[in-house]
Amino acid sequence: MISYDYKLIAAIHVANTENYVNSDDPEIMAETAEKNMTEKHVLFKEKITNMTKEAQQIVNIILNAPQELLDFIPINKEYVTLRNLQKYLKNIGWKRDKTLKACKEIKKMLREE
Repeated sequence: MISYDYKLIAAIHVANTENYVNSDDPEIMAETAEKNMTEKHVLFKEKITNMTKEAQQIVNIILNAPQELLDFIPINKEYVTLRNLQKYLKNIGWKRDKTLKACKEIKKMLREE
């Protein structure tokens, strides 16, 4: 029977510089960051597909903000607030409770991360 000294194997692995990523190499770091973002993007899209149709519509509206929504944003702001979104959705015929229910679902999903 072969016996292994796992502490020695781990120490050899740690000592081997080929097992490390050079954090000074911007190309390697960019590649690593891109891989992590791709994984997060896939997980995010999967979570969105599991949401109700209304919540998916709101996410789509936020990510692809139409000019009508952007018109609700004050000049001194550069982002969409819940209030701006609610005004826009009301303007296109959404009922308040439908909007609030979908927004609550989105908030819950975002907190789960």
